[in-house]
Amino acid sequence: MKAIPCPFCTSCEVRPYETDEARVVMKCEDCGASGPVCIDEVNAVESWNYRPSAQPE
Repeated sequence: MKAIPCPFCTSCEVRPYETDEARVVMKCEDCGASGPVCIDEVNAVESWNYRPSAQPE
């Protein structure tokens, strides 16, 4: 599975990083945006790619 481009700057330079707690977070190399901290790379990519739908008011 591949990470989609950054939703903030549209960069394709999005990479997984391991945290000090042996978890993984996706991070944009260009603007520094990051996704949620996850247990592994697969979950980190899935979380990064997920965009909630807009809620009607």
